[in-house]
Amino acid sequence: SVSTSSGGSDGLSLSPPSGMGCTANGAVVVSNSGDMPLIVSEVSLNNDSISTCGEFVHSWAGEATLAPGESTTIGVDYIATSACMESSYPGTDQNMLHILSNDTDTPDKAISLDATALYCGG
Repeated sequence: SVSTSSGGSDGLSLSPPSGMGCTANGAVVVSNSGDMPLIVSEVSLNNDSISTCGEFVHSWAGEATLAPGESTTIGVDYIATSACMESSYPGTDQNMLHILSNDTDTPDKAISLDATALYCGG
């Protein structure tokens, strides 16, 4: 199972605290809710080619084998360079996070990424 710091399982929405500032921090937690080991083999992030006012970045410790009941966290931050709004474009795989694993139902879990930094910059 997957849960995001913004409360969803398919999308992560980020904005700086109280709408002020240029950086928003978030997380995606991958949990093994099954009864077999879950191998999370790769995490990748695709930014869009449309917006030039910011970007999403991720941090992850690397391949992990999760026993039933265990979880791992993927950090996802949004760093804006000016006031910015970002939307995900699943059809063209932009502003998307991909979590690859040996899960037979969802070997490539895609998370849409959205962000708003209204009061960043001058």
